[in-house]
Amino acid sequence: GQSARLSSHIAEPFLELHPDDADDHSIGEAELIRISSVNGSVIVRALPSPRAQRNVGFAPMHWTDQNSSMGRINALITADTDPLSGQPASKSQAVAISRYAARHYGFGVIHQSLTGFFGLFKKIRHDYWAAAHCERGKRIEFAGMTSPLSSHHAWRDQLAIAIEGHREIDIESVSFVHYNDDRKQQYRVACFHNEILLAAAFIDRRPVGVSRHWAATQLATDHSQKSRYRLLAAQHGTDQPDTGAIVCSCFMIGSRQIEHAARNLECTSVDLIGDALNAGTNCGSCRSEISQIIQMAQVRNDTRDTA
Repeated sequence: GQSARLSSHIAEPFLELHPDDADDHSIGEAELIRISSVNGSVIVRALPSPRAQRNVGFAPMHWTDQNSSMGRINALITADTDPLSGQPASKSQAVAISRYAARHYGFGVIHQSLTGFFGLFKKIRHDYWAAAHCERGKRIEFAGMTSPLSSHHAWRDQLAIAIEGHREIDIESVSFVHYNDDRKQQYRVACFHNEILLAAAFIDRRPVGVSRHWAATQLATDHSQKSRYRLLAAQHGTDQPDTGAIVCSCFMIGSRQIEHAARNLECTSVDLIGDALNAGTNCGSCRSEISQIIQMAQVRNDTRDTA
């Protein structure tokens, strides 16, 4: 939980489920899902995957109340233990799932120097949030039943309070950049102290489409006036290529790097990807995900050739 490198892979609690099960419950890609048992309920990100078995879901158990609001999977588990060893029966539980129809979705990054903001953030009324470490700070997913505009106002107001209460930040050196689209209900805000990004938030009525890894790296980058607007547009420059979501945490290799190698460098197997990028050559936990990316890249190449 303290490792930015490990958190960069999947930085929030999730339920991996079969795509047919997701379709049966009208759950789309990257939407939130409520999981309920006789013991309680949680809200996590839906991760449809052909690796999952039909009618069986997988969720990691390591998320706690410290880094997520509704992601503590163990809260669903019946407190049965082995009578001899005391080992808890923490591996399975009958549950029901349903789509969590949030009115707003958001993603944000916070610089490590703005330590007080995270405490203030948790006071904002978000039904769902999950925080993970990244280089120079935290990255946060959040969602709730208030409007996107209300969430934007709450984020901006709490950010201003955190800055005003910070002894080492000169208010005169702080600047804000905003992007508002009332018609699409999209709101973005970034705050800078001199050239350092203190915090940024991307808020939408749908799951936010921004490269999380790229946005998190902006906490460790100096920002000129031009690059600040590029940040709100969620567009990286040619000098800051978007690697995509991190797949191989050992070597920090992203999905777009793997897809590029599969489509353009004739890396048609996991081993060839390993030779080209090192991905999957250490712990090996990402090899199945690399294989899926290769398969999708081959499908796209076949479609392009046919067209």
